[in-house]
Amino acid sequence: MITTTYAKTGDVLGYAKYTDISAYINHYPITSYNINDYTAVVAEDLRNYGFNVEWNGENRSLFITKNADATQITPYGTVYKHSAKAGQNSFPYLQTDIVTYVNGSKVDSFNIDGRTCIYIDALSPYGEVA
Repeated sequence: MITTTYAKTGDVLGYAKYTDISAYINHYPITSYNINDYTAVVAEDLRNYGFNVEWNGENRSLFITKNADATQITPYGTVYKHSAKAGQNSFPYLQTDIVTYVNGSKVDSFNIDGRTCIYIDALSPYGEVA
């Protein structure tokens, strides 16, 4: 007999880890975390990096698109690399019922401390991701 279980909204899936990896958007550093051995960023932070991040509460969706009209990028002044803590748990990441789209394509997303995180690779339609 095979039993299949599915995570429910709010279930802890694991822990985001502090990382010493430097992540950049438009040549500006952005705070990142390691989730499942991939670099992840907070979707809402992308507003400061030339992206539109629009919440639709009716269908619980988050839409991320490049803001073609953005003339000024206002990244966070200090981005912390957690070299001393690299690999240590930072926040639990939770199953979410929020569906996140980047450039119209559905991407994996997680809830961390009330914010939505996505893998930085999801931003590859807008440029090089390394």
